[in-house]
Amino acid sequence: MKCPSCNGNLILARSGYTCSSCGVVHGVEYADDDYFETPNERYHVKSSKQFIAPGKQLDTVSTLGSFIDFYKLGFFFDNKHHALTPDKQVLFYRLKFTQDYLSRLDRQDTRYRIVKIARIIGDALDLLPDARRRALYLYAKVVSSTRKEGCKIPNHVSLIATALYIASREYSSRAPVTVQEICSTFRARGHRVHCKMILRDLPAFKRYCGLKYAVHGSKVYLERLMNTLSIDPVFLDRFRCRRGMQEVPQFINTLQARATRILDAIPRPARLARNPFILAAASIYAADTVMARATGTKRVLTQAILAHATGVRDYSIRDHYGAVIKPILKKVTAIKNATSSR
Repeated sequence: MKCPSCNGNLILARSGYTCSSCGVVHGVEYADDDYFETPNERYHVKSSKQFIAPGKQLDTVSTLGSFIDFYKLGFFFDNKHHALTPDKQVLFYRLKFTQDYLSRLDRQDTRYRIVKIARIIGDALDLLPDARRRALYLYAKVVSSTRKEGCKIPNHVSLIATALYIASREYSSRAPVTVQEICSTFRARGHRVHCKMILRDLPAFKRYCGLKYAVHGSKVYLERLMNTLSIDPVFLDRFRCRRGMQEVPQFINTLQARATRILDAIPRPARLARNPFILAAASIYAADTVMARATGTKRVLTQAILAHATGVRDYSIRDHYGAVIKPILKKVTAIKNATSSR
């Protein structure tokens, strides 16, 4: 076929017949859906699995070819928009949700349940869509590799929890989600997921997916903690009482910079021996203490206010501050005093 405008060759693209020279679209061509064949040796027919659905979600997979009314709608009308009789309502409800729904599951109920759980947890944690898709890919890869070796999967829910944890670290490097937050989100929705289960499943992901990621330090959590602190009403009231008309963003930026310096001064063995999230919160408390001493003013933050804003227990902040950060601050102060005396 030739283009009547420039006599170029016409090719079939998604938008229709398009000229390869001038790019003019000359007509729309409706092509059949792509499919893959799974022939049945007994009946020599194509399986219902031949039609490809994006993501294989339950709301996009239909072996009957079309839905009876809208998805998840259980009350039906005729072509004149009159409600059906009660016996017809029962009949079509059974046809739609018993036969059609179960046929779409096609022995994939576990997988679809995990996909639904991943969507709910991802929305609750505000994960990016790419992170959720990455988690589903890692989960599917581990499940297929485990079945090839003939091993049993102890818990599919803990597997998707581990996959979400890994994906959140890959796509949210500046503010990753902690293991405790993932576990608490799962438990709030009725799933028994604990931190030990995620740590148990991590070697399987490293083995089958070839993952090599570095351990996140405390500094990657600082920006997230600062954002949480800047919108906390208790902190804002305390800040107005202590600093008056000073701008909150300026104070937050200075506090974050000072907390970063404190974390850099902590030796690596001491950092690795502590929880990075709690250590980041303790560094914020220490930074406010150092700034108050330098300016001769009262501290804005207390351990209770910081614990209320960040969700970290006050005794955990006190333990990390007293055991790790306070000795380092004393050494730095002693060095400065010795230098000034000379």
